[in-house]
Amino acid sequence: MVPYFFAMDRPNYARWLPVYIADMKSLQTEHPLVYQEFIQGNHSVSRSGQAFSKALEQSINADTKHKGGIIGISQSAAALNKWFLTAHERAAITASLKEMYGAHDGNVETAHKEGSVPRIRRDEEDITKLVNCFSSGLMENPFLCEESDVLKNFATGLVLPEIAKQSIFGSHEKGKRQMMKFVQGCKNSTEINFWDSIPSLKVITFSKLTKTAQVKASNEKLLT
Repeated sequence: MVPYFFAMDRPNYARWLPVYIADMKSLQTEHPLVYQEFIQGNHSVSRSGQAFSKALEQSINADTKHKGGIIGISQSAAALNKWFLTAHERAAITASLKEMYGAHDGNVETAHKEGSVPRIRRDEEDITKLVNCFSSGLMENPFLCEESDVLKNFATGLVLPEIAKQSIFGSHEKGKRQMMKFVQGCKNSTEINFWDSIPSLKVITFSKLTKTAQVKASNEKLLT
């Protein structure tokens, strides 16, 4: 997936995922105890007993995503490095204070909101609406389309021009070259700084071909 993040101009994912992958590959030698815990399946624990709610989201991530945390300092490399290196310690202090003042979440068994009756009912209604869109002809059913060499948006009927189609088809290879240049440049030389801007590849997509037009109605209101 990493080449696609480079191709589709997602600099944060493009910049940090290679670091994450490198860390995971060296985990067995650099942090054997953590590696062994992962092998045993100890990736995270649930503090509340709620489904799909694990300790990482409830502690480190939750305690650091607020004003005074990463928000407002993300453009400063030095500040970010200092912030990340101390994130787990600050989260531990926050957790201790919560426990001291009785604000600890405890082990309350609660159902996840995705499994609630209203949410299930709404999901079923959304599925029915989607099926009706295809069966009514409002949208083209992608599973019934005849095999073709064109790329077509089944919601709008827009056919992607050939130059745009080739741009999308070649996006993985372009992103891969950009990724290798970035990774090798950061690793083996001083030509590229990790915090340097990652050049945009300007891959043409469906969204880049659409234009928003405004027209003035008789009541002088702007319609988009």
